[in-house]
Amino acid sequence: ARLSHRKIIGMAAFIWIFIKLPQEWWLHIAKLDVTDFLKEDVLGVSVDTSWGSAIGDNLWFLGLLAVLVVVCVWAVGAALRAAPPADWRVSFDVDAHPSSTRVGATAVVGKVFSWDLLEKVVLISLIMIIFAQVLPATDPAPLQVTFAVAFVVVVNALLSQWLASRGHSWSSTLAQFAVQLVINVGVTLVYIWLLRSADEPANETAAVFFIVLLTLIVILFDRYRPIRASAFPSRTAVGV
Repeated sequence: ARLSHRKIIGMAAFIWIFIKLPQEWWLHIAKLDVTDFLKEDVLGVSVDTSWGSAIGDNLWFLGLLAVLVVVCVWAVGAALRAAPPADWRVSFDVDAHPSSTRVGATAVVGKVFSWDLLEKVVLISLIMIIFAQVLPATDPAPLQVTFAVAFVVVVNALLSQWLASRGHSWSSTLAQFAVQLVINVGVTLVYIWLLRSADEPANETAAVFFIVLLTLIVILFDRYRPIRASAFPSRTAVGV
């Protein structure tokens, strides 16, 4: 809440460009191993050399580690001095600072078709496309996944709106998840039956896993987005 949009975007860009992208290149493109790299390219020994022998032959490495520790301690200290005062002390008690959470905010119910619905479809589609590429024996096109996500999201949103228009609301997150999961699994089973009738291949296990995960993500979005909207009304346009 204290940071401007420019600072938040700048921090996200720094983490993404200078930390995450190099890590992804290291792991998935160069396919390098940290321990092998340190031994062969930094310490100049073979991979089979023990760490004791490798460091014993390169005592300068201990000095480098000491310098790095000092730099890290200095950087953390400088960041703490530059940061504004903390809102509360460090605590491992979840109820010690109830004002730090927004769970007490009143959820706001708005119209179904809004920018929030579009945001939900886009974000969840990206997540589910990734999972669809990972699931074995499945190769759906991104457009197919997006259509399936959009269909489920809109149906679930219409169900919630229909209940809200009649003065009903979900008693708990678990109840909402159970009801919508039954509905979504039912729709999925009908879809699988139609594929079998048309002699099209269907991966039942992957489809059920997909719909369970999709329902969970939709429920979490629906439960916490309105709460955030009520806590920050000036920043968020509210929708179901």
